[in-house]
Amino acid sequence: MRRLLLLAILGLSVPSSGTVRTRPIALSPSAANDLECFTLGLVAAGGANQAAKRDSAVAGLWYFLGRLDGEAPGIDLRKEADRALARMSGNPHTNEIGAACDAQFRNRSADLIRLGGRA
Repeated sequence: MRRLLLLAILGLSVPSSGTVRTRPIALSPSAANDLECFTLGLVAAGGANQAAKRDSAVAGLWYFLGRLDGEAPGIDLRKEADRALARMSGNPHTNEIGAACDAQFRNRSADLIRLGGRA
């Protein structure tokens, strides 16, 4: 199930034009951050043993995917996520990066909940 989930998400990485970038692209600092968050979300979704945790990780994936689509259209998610994972593996700041990603997603989710309460 986890592998299927990851393959389905990464299947979204093929740009609609049918072309795939083969070399790293220059990302803005914001897009690079979103790529790190997306990548950590993939790891979290793939490693989640409980449905609620997996669902939360997938929601975060969609959030950061939307941001990436706006900031770096056509990004090859598979290749760039692999590169991001390699950079973060063994990085002593990866936990801090993950905490910042979680906080960003939680804050935005709270905004949506507040908006829903006004309807």
